[in-house]
Amino acid sequence: TWSWSISRSGLVMGVLLSSLIYSIAVLWSATQIRPNSPVELWAPSAPIAETDLLLHTIQDLSNWETGKPDEIEMIVTQDSPAMRWLLRDFNRVKYMVDIPASNLPALIITPSEQESPTLSAAYRGQDFPWQIIPGWEKPLPDDLIRWLTFRQAAERTSQVILWARVDLFPGEMSDIPPDESE
Repeated sequence: TWSWSISRSGLVMGVLLSSLIYSIAVLWSATQIRPNSPVELWAPSAPIAETDLLLHTIQDLSNWETGKPDEIEMIVTQDSPAMRWLLRDFNRVKYMVDIPASNLPALIITPSEQESPTLSAAYRGQDFPWQIIPGWEKPLPDDLIRWLTFRQAAERTSQVILWARVDLFPGEMSDIPPDESE
């Protein structure tokens, strides 16, 4: 059998060697270029989800309506720096808290939490992922071992809804009068 001093030194060496290997793995992981992950403990903010589909949909609707990819009129109630950056090339964007009752634009972007029963009569809506948020409420993820080894944890996604006026689509008629300023 082993003596207590040999067992203790073997345990200390095993813990130190395991810590060294884990530290090297964490350092290597930190040096790699990767997207901002919502499952990191010290993430600067909630990362923005894939916005390419939202942007391409808006550009397609703008091409359909105006013949140019950045000339469609829209109102955005989801005001954030990320949304302003995404829509920076569009010339006719208005950021408002509430949707006006008159002169409704061709497109409206709202958070999914904002109830809009009046929009569903004159608009068609499609939800898009916006932000990815950690899915745990405690300081650490629920499955800590899985997070430590694979960086996998629960995530939640917040959504935005792109509302397009029904008269933009072929064969549809709208009760909304056209904007007189055009």
